[in-house]
Amino acid sequence: MHTAPYYPTIQQFQRLFDYSLDVLCYFDAAGRFVQASKASVQLWGYAPQELVGKPFTDLVMPEDLERSLHTFAEGKKGGKVVGFENNFRRKDGSIVPVIWVGEWDEQEQMVIAIARDATEKRAAEAYRSKQDQLLESILERIHEGFVAMDRNFRVTFWNKEAENILQVPKDAVMYKVIWDCFPPEIATVFRPRYEQALTTQQPVHFETFRPQVNMAFDIFIYPSPDGLVVFIRDITQRKQTEEELRRLSLVAQQTDNIIAISGLDHRVIWVNEAFTRITGYRSDEAIGKPIGSIFDGPSTGPNHFSMAQEKMAQCEPFRIEVLAYKKSGDTYWAEILCQPVFDEAGKLLHFFSMATDITERKKLQQVLDREQQQRQQMITTAAIKVQEQERSQVSRELHDNVNQVLTTVKLYQELCRDGIGDSGELVNKSIALLQDAINEIRSLSKRLSAPSLNRLNLRESVTELIETIGITDKLEIELDTNGIEALEVAQDVHLTIYRILQEHFTNILKHAEATKVWVRLYRVDSVLVCQVRDNGKGFDPGQKRKGIGIGNMATRAESVKGQLLINSGPGQGCELEASIPIYEE
Repeated sequence: MHTAPYYPTIQQFQRLFDYSLDVLCYFDAAGRFVQASKASVQLWGYAPQELVGKPFTDLVMPEDLERSLHTFAEGKKGGKVVGFENNFRRKDGSIVPVIWVGEWDEQEQMVIAIARDATEKRAAEAYRSKQDQLLESILERIHEGFVAMDRNFRVTFWNKEAENILQVPKDAVMYKVIWDCFPPEIATVFRPRYEQALTTQQPVHFETFRPQVNMAFDIFIYPSPDGLVVFIRDITQRKQTEEELRRLSLVAQQTDNIIAISGLDHRVIWVNEAFTRITGYRSDEAIGKPIGSIFDGPSTGPNHFSMAQEKMAQCEPFRIEVLAYKKSGDTYWAEILCQPVFDEAGKLLHFFSMATDITERKKLQQVLDREQQQRQQMITTAAIKVQEQERSQVSRELHDNVNQVLTTVKLYQELCRDGIGDSGELVNKSIALLQDAINEIRSLSKRLSAPSLNRLNLRESVTELIETIGITDKLEIELDTNGIEALEVAQDVHLTIYRILQEHFTNILKHAEATKVWVRLYRVDSVLVCQVRDNGKGFDPGQKRKGIGIGNMATRAESVKGQLLINSGPGQGCELEASIPIYEE
C-alpha cells in the first residue's frame, strides 16, 4: 500500500525549533513577523509573542536597512536568501549581528527564514585582520574550541579550549594538515564536511561522537577568505543527559523517588515501588488514573496543576513544588519533575514524572523564615530603643543644663527688677548665661540632627565632625580620606557613617582612656569602608555589656545592608570596621 509523503505542519516545525539556538521566523509579504520560535528570547531579547505584527525593519540598524529591504524584495521574487548578514537591535538596545537563510513560500505567501547569531562567524572572519593580537587574546578566552586552517587544511590557529576538548596539544597540529594529526577513521568523518564548506562556501554544522575518548562534539564550520574556521563545543554532558533519561526508566524501579509514567492522555501506565511506599496507592490503584488526581488535594494550589497540564499539552518539560496528598489524606511537600519522552522519529511516546519528598527542606525553610522575621523584629526593637534613649538624653540635657541656666537668668532678672544688687553686673551675668544656654542648645541640636547633607559631601561632614571632637583636646585624631574626596553617596549611607562615628567617638571618650585615634575612609569597588582604631585599654567583645552602643551601630549598618565588625581585647585598643554597599549620586 502506497502512503502519501508526510509533511510537518508549521506548528510542528515551530515546536522543533523551540529547542534550537536558531530562530525560526515567518514574515508576511509586508515584512511583519507572523511567528517566531522561542530562541528569539536568547538572540534578540524579545519573546515570540512580542514580535508578532512587528515589521523586521523596526529591528534592523539604519546602516543595514536599505540592503535588508532589497534582499527581502529579491527573496519574494522566488530567490533563496543564504548567508545574508545584517545587524539587529536587541530589546535592551544592544546590537547583535544576524545571519539569515530563507526563501519565499508561494503557497503560504510568507517568507520562512532561520536567523542565527553571527557573532562567532564575524569573529572568525576577522581573524586575519590587523588586530591579530587582540583577536587571538579573545579567541583564547572563549569557552569553545576554535580552529582556523588555510585552503590546504593546514592549521593556522588552535586555541586552548581546542586543546582541552580534542585532547591534542597545539604544538602537535600547528601548520600541519589536520588529517595527518588524527587517526584515519576520524578523517573519514570530518574531511567530507570540511571539503563541503570550502567548496560551497556555506557554513556546515554537524554533531559527532568519538568513542576513543567517549566524547561528543557540536561542530560549526565557516568558510573564511583564507580557508576555514571551526567552532567546537563539547556536548558530551548533554548527550549523556539524554542517554541517562532514556535509561532512567530501566532503573527507576530501584530509586527511592516516586516514578510514574503516563500516556498521551495523561493517565498513569506505570509506577515504581517507591510510588506505593510513599503515596500509599498500590500499582493497580494508580494505573488508569489521571496523574494529577493522585497528588491533588484541597490545599494543593490550583495554578500548579493548570500550569502542569498546559506544559504537558505543549510537550514541554517542567518542574513544580506542590503540597501533595497521600492515599491516607496525609500531606507532604513534593518537587515534581516531568519530561516528555520521544522516539527517534520525534514522536511523543509518554511522559516521565519523578517526585521527590522535600518536606524536611520546606520545614527548614520555614525555620529560616521565622528566624529572619525574629531578626527583623530585633532590629525594629533596637531602633525604638535608640529613639527612646535619644529622647531621654535630650530631656536630661535640657533639664540639667539649659533649664538650670535659664532659672539662674530668671533669678538675676528678678533681682534687677526689685533693685537688689548691682544691676549692671547682674545683666552681664545674665547675658553670659544666656550665651551658654544658646551654645548648649546649638550643640545639642547639632548632635541630634543629621549632618549638613545638602551642602557637604561625606568627606567634608566627617572632617567637620572630627574637628569638633578635636576641639576638646582629649584625643589626637588622624583622618585619612584619600580616594573619596569627591565621593557623593546616598543620604541614608551618609547619615549611617556619620552616626556610627558619632556613637563610637562617644564610647571612646567615655570608656577607652585612649590618647590617639586613627580614622580611615576608603572605597573597595562598590563598598565603602570606615575604619576607626584607638590605643585605648580595649575590652572583651564577647562579654555582655550594659550599654547598647555597639548594638545601635550594628543596627544602623544593617539598615543599609552593611555590616559592622569589632576587634578588641583587654589592653589591645579597639578597631571598628563598617562596610556598606554604595551607589554614587
